[in-house]
Amino acid sequence: MSTSKPLRCTLAAVVLFTLAAEAAAVKKITVVRLFKDTAIVVIDGTRRLLRTGDTSPEGVTLVSADSKEAVLEIDGEQKRYALGGQIGGTYKKLLGIKGLAISSNYVSADGSDGNPSTGGIMTGGSNSVSVTQLGYLGKNTPLIGGNYAIAAAYTYAQNSKLHRATPYGFDVGRTGNNNSYGVSGYWIPENTGWIPTVSLGWGSTNSENATFRGIPYRTDNWAKTQSWMVGLQWNDALRKGNKAGMAVGQAPYVSDNGGGSVGTVAGASTSMDSNTMWEWWYEYQVSDNISVKPALYYINNLDGQYGKYNTSTGAYNAKDNVFGGLVMTTFRF
Repeated sequence: MSTSKPLRCTLAAVVLFTLAAEAAAVKKITVVRLFKDTAIVVIDGTRRLLRTGDTSPEGVTLVSADSKEAVLEIDGEQKRYALGGQIGGTYKKLLGIKGLAISSNYVSADGSDGNPSTGGIMTGGSNSVSVTQLGYLGKNTPLIGGNYAIAAAYTYAQNSKLHRATPYGFDVGRTGNNNSYGVSGYWIPENTGWIPTVSLGWGSTNSENATFRGIPYRTDNWAKTQSWMVGLQWNDALRKGNKAGMAVGQAPYVSDNGGGSVGTVAGASTSMDSNTMWEWWYEYQVSDNISVKPALYYINNLDGQYGKYNTSTGAYNAKDNVFGGLVMTTFRF
């Protein structure tokens, strides 16, 4: 019993040392997006979305933010950060068509770096993203009425990585460059009730220099990940002001490793990285300032192909499914 207190002190010291080491390990921070009370920053190559008061896993806290600068706190010290290199523009009423618009935007996470091999703007060494989108916002949908919108986008990410994917998807998209394509749209009915609002989306990314469990295996071809979703929302469901919704889709998963069959690399006869995610929810408006939203979700093959691997037998027959629920209460002041 006499050793318990010294042990607790030792563990506390280790934890404090670890936290201090993590904060001290932050070497480079670049602000790439600024909004009121929100900032998107790149911390040592990892993109983070921070709201006022949030602290990233690296120990960086957003103190305040507006459209001009962000105040970040690292290891007790506060510093002001302006935006990194950014170029962009939007052209509305394209070809004289009302509702048709095209926009393009370029952001370099390390635009202030004067060395073109490690940063800068529009250089080979910059960690940058460029996005071009063509969109149309329409009214009075033919045949069925209601309002709708459709958009198609192309994104080129240089020296960047995928930020949402299965573990295998993260691996193939962790180095090199990524070309992404996507289409999306929504339709809103004229009258609320039993007819829901519909949202659709599909995306595909080609990744250079794919890896498997962190080991590069292709440098002469591009791996591919894909994703899609369908969402339905019923406004004024059962009661005016309440909402209900359902969504189904797949997180970005590897459909081609760049060398043909995924099984050639992963040891499985066919691709097993695909997944399916379902969510059902209902939002009850208690008052103008309080809402309660219970939700259920089910994820099939959570970790994709990696989660299928059975460490005992070496076969790809492990179960990796998740079912759960939550209740979210929102207070507005």
